Amino acid sequence: MEVPLILVIQWQMSDFVAKIGALFMKSFKTAQENPIQ
Repeated sequence: MEVPLILVIQWQMSDFVAKIGALFMKSFKTAQENPIQ
């Protein structure tokens, strides 16, 4: 079964965006807990 390339690209992009979003939220939360003076 051949998977359309656009679906593979969309899946990889959403996975990438989810990882970046998680990293961003983590750093944002850390910044709130430890405000930079």
